Amino acid sequence: MLRSSKKILYASLFCFFSSFLAGTLVFAHSGHTHEEKLRISLPDVVAKVNGQDIHNDDIIRELKKTLKNYKDRGIPLTAEEEKITAKKLIENEIERALLLQKGNEINALVSDEALDRKLRKVKSSFKSDSIFEHELKNRKLTLDQYKKELKIDLLMQQVIDREIEPNIKVSEKDIQSFYEKNK
Repeated sequence: MLRSSKKILYASLFCFFSSFLAGTLVFAHSGHTHEEKLRISLPDVVAKVNGQDIHNDDIIRELKKTLKNYKDRGIPLTAEEEKITAKKLIENEIERALLLQKGNEINALVSDEALDRKLRKVKSSFKSDSIFEHELKNRKLTLDQYKKELKIDLLMQQVIDREIEPNIKVSEKDIQSFYEKNK
């Protein structure tokens, strides 16, 4: 049971980072864009992580995507919700930078074969290659850009598997207690 809980935790962590890095694959209108206007402003450098600057461009791009997704669902965000979302995106980018720095520290590497396997797995979740390519286009990504992000995802997963997973200690008693409280 403990091993199963750990797997769920790691799968959740991987999904969280993957969804932040890869974004949600959402169909968009082709031929034109709906650029979202931000009501907040961010400094050029939003954070420093062990001397590494976190620039606002990734945060702004993700924030605009998030705003558009909510607006498309008929739930536009308020200025305060936009601010909270930007803060969460900055926190995510800091976590990502920390994982990548740790990956460099432990010499985590992703082979071309592992990257190709993962890419084939992702592509197989689409009905056809053309639909996959259409999604990349909608997200304004080339295949090479997507592969680069996928490689980063795999590197972060290695860090989680090698450095975080072995240090998680959850007793059967804790699992049972959590289960009982959350039935």
